[in-house]
Amino acid sequence: DISKLCRTWLRECVTIEAGRHIGEIMQTTERLVEASEYIYQALTEQDEEKRITWLRPVLREFRPIGSTDNVYFQTRKPVIDTERSPISHVVLDPARAGGVNQWEKTIAETLEDMVELVASYVKNDHLGFTIPYVHKGKAAEYHPD
Repeated sequence: DISKLCRTWLRECVTIEAGRHIGEIMQTTERLVEASEYIYQALTEQDEEKRITWLRPVLREFRPIGSTDNVYFQTRKPVIDTERSPISHVVLDPARAGGVNQWEKTIAETLEDMVELVASYVKNDHLGFTIPYVHKGKAAEYHPD
């Protein structure tokens, strides 16, 4: 019950100074973010016996469906030619220790070879696919490969 979580947060995490009202506190962005993070943590905490997580996706309002149709870019990074991807090349990002990222190279080559199992694939590079999240009150985006 979200209202119960909110009341618990107010009781345990908020101190109201004399002469102030709760409505004043919730007018600051910092407090709103703190409250939403508390509620989010309570909803997504996983008990050892219960492995249920209550999350809802954040959909892009102005571009809900992505496409590879208009992905054109140039790179100086090493690439692998593709036949099974709608994008002509897989760009190999540099490894942390220098050189080519062998993991990306191996995955791309393996997907190219899996003719009977993989109809198509694409690396998330210049596609604009991100996962929004909030950490310590700051909005950020995760860019998955």
